[in-house]
Amino acid sequence: MIPPVTRGILTAWDAGAVTSTTVVGNACSAEDLRTLRRSGLACGLHLDLVEGRPLTGRPGLEAILTANGGFAGMYRLAWAVMSKKISAARLLVEMEAQADVLLSAGLTVGHIDSHWHMHHLPVVAEATARVAQEIGAGAVRVSREPLAFSPTMPKQTAKKMIMLPFVMTAARKFRRHGLGVPQGFFGISLLDRKNPVKLLKKALSQLPEGVTEIAVHISEDDPSIRDTWYRLWPRTLQALLQLDVPKQLADSGVEATSFAAEWGDRPLNTDEHTNKH
Repeated sequence: MIPPVTRGILTAWDAGAVTSTTVVGNACSAEDLRTLRRSGLACGLHLDLVEGRPLTGRPGLEAILTANGGFAGMYRLAWAVMSKKISAARLLVEMEAQADVLLSAGLTVGHIDSHWHMHHLPVVAEATARVAQEIGAGAVRVSREPLAFSPTMPKQTAKKMIMLPFVMTAARKFRRHGLGVPQGFFGISLLDRKNPVKLLKKALSQLPEGVTEIAVHISEDDPSIRDTWYRLWPRTLQALLQLDVPKQLADSGVEATSFAAEWGDRPLNTDEHTNKH
């Protein structure tokens, strides 16, 4: 996380448009962690096995790392998983280290998701469920966006179709481990939308029964951020504020909630978790 992103998240939270966020354990600053702890916003762990560097070194992770020791991206991770070049036990060690960053800063981790939805892959899903139990996270994201939600976006539709069998299998695994899983999800089509207002309105008007997660990337506008990916995020923040999300939900008889509110924060499994904080 970077300061403009954190500020954007807290602006949306103050406006009632955001109920929780997730934090990247291998890429967050001490300043962001302190800001989030003081804010009281519900937080989760955003596992990262595709960008940046592992917190636990190279041994055992060679199959998903570049020559200089950084994560090699989602395709390398997917290949390593499908060819059985990586173990759940080794991934768990890295996940625990990323979780420890948040826990040591005084944050309570209420749920887990991941960069590029990689926690749905076999082996990764198993390690995700285990770390969730260890750190007391009560729920896990399931990125099951309806195929018909964005039919005019072929890239996103193809991505959802490829992901679907992995998502469904992972959802069953998470439930078997006693973890909460939302009934609905919108987010794959929203994350890189240049004009997100229309899709946000559509998502808010199509909420199924039960708990639904609407995942967005948001940030304050900051000229110093040159990455095109980040430059889309202020538009989503402005769309959330423009739509007056709390009013739309109230008019529809829908209650805003969070993972922590729905599934609670569970005690740390001190038999398995060795973090000192």
